[in-house]
Amino acid sequence: MALGLGIHTAPLTTPLKWKPTDGSLNSELLFWFKNNTGVSTGAWLDQSDNGNDATESTSGRQPTVSEGGLLFDGSDDRLALDSTISIAASNDFALCIAVKMNNDNNNTIIQGPTDKIALDSTTRISATVTDDGDQVQILMNSLSSLFTAAASEKIWLVIQRSDAGVFHVTNSKGRSVTASGDNTGSFSVNRIGGTSDFFDGIILEMFMYSRILTRLELDNVEEYLGYKFNIS
Repeated sequence: MALGLGIHTAPLTTPLKWKPTDGSLNSELLFWFKNNTGVSTGAWLDQSDNGNDATESTSGRQPTVSEGGLLFDGSDDRLALDSTISIAASNDFALCIAVKMNNDNNNTIIQGPTDKIALDSTTRISATVTDDGDQVQILMNSLSSLFTAAASEKIWLVIQRSDAGVFHVTNSKGRSVTASGDNTGSFSVNRIGGTSDFFDGIILEMFMYSRILTRLELDNVEEYLGYKFNIS
């Protein structure tokens, strides 16, 4: 499936009315950790139909509620999914997130036994994707420091992988980047916040699909996250 690139068109609905479960996206939704919904210290209840909740029972490792999402301390806070999400080789996926990062470490968003997606913030916005051991670094500010995110600045990102193994990232800092290569391996997720390179900051909201988004769907995601969290 081709990535949702091209002419930027108007969203299908207003940002307040559109939801990550709308239309055909509902059957492709792997999880939805929604701001101000089902969130408590050490737990975030999945709002998709899958019921794949994220929890942590050890009190010293539990992220705490902040701004309707969860604040991770960058030291050992993490959550485990009830069930591992496994994406087969050469299959698409799309991860949509709104975050506020506290530093420029390799902040892990989601992770599996060998795979992860992590972000940097203050030195650059980037996505580091480990796909079956092959690491792909996608830099959003390779041409200008205008794409650098300040510490504790809210940003949204949509990280997609096509069935051809091409990663594409769009983000609220105004730059879209594509990284090609042989990244068609299987991808699995069983943790949020990492088991090393722990996330330091707030995950405000996050949802993931088992396919990439059309241009109109991507427009709606961008409008939804931008409007909801006042990210211009």
